[in-house]
Amino acid sequence: MHSTLRRTTIIAAAAALAVGIGSLVAVGCEGDDSAVVPRSSVATATEDETSVSGAPTLTVAAAPLRVKLGRLAGNLPPSKRRPVVKRIGSVVDAWFAGAFVDGDYPREDFARGFAGFTAGAARQAQRQEAVTTNAALGSDLVEVVPTRRLVRLSVFAPHRRAAGATANVSLVLVGLRQDQSQVEVAVTGQLFLTKDSGWRVFGFDVRRSVGAVGAYARSKQDRR
Repeated sequence: MHSTLRRTTIIAAAAALAVGIGSLVAVGCEGDDSAVVPRSSVATATEDETSVSGAPTLTVAAAPLRVKLGRLAGNLPPSKRRPVVKRIGSVVDAWFAGAFVDGDYPREDFARGFAGFTAGAARQAQRQEAVTTNAALGSDLVEVVPTRRLVRLSVFAPHRRAAGATANVSLVLVGLRQDQSQVEVAVTGQLFLTKDSGWRVFGFDVRRSVGAVGAYARSKQDRR
């Protein structure tokens, strides 16, 4: 089972707009309004278990990013739904990549993961980096591979324009430690986004847990 390390919640006053979406009637669906976005920069499975330096590497396949529209409050024309899903998904994936997945390990700098956050949310996220990034394990890992990257959106769209969203996120990583043991990190929760000149994260409520490889999947089965 995963041992939960910490949970952090930073929600700006305007978060009520995004949180309220979940209680409204869903008029959107996952179907054609979902997107699968593979990232070429993420490590993939390989038959060669040695790196250039000769150290063992992870051979698990990297999961693609999956972004789904779960709920839509308001009236957003079907032609605009997929672009909105992709744009919000790219903001969330920038956090996944910069704060957890991309970059050379071992490493200690994860600040670029907050490029898609508002200034206030970025400052708070940096203060809570033990939860909002992989900083707690970064200096001990030599490689990470994402085995789950799922984003489920609730979008608020008054007057036929998307104005706010809640992104329910699920990110699972397998990491290789310097002693060659493996560890699994799971990050779940919500990001709250608003659209001004572009989509930005202004608040978050996330949890991070660490355990043996496969613990996240087992915990989901146990809850059924």
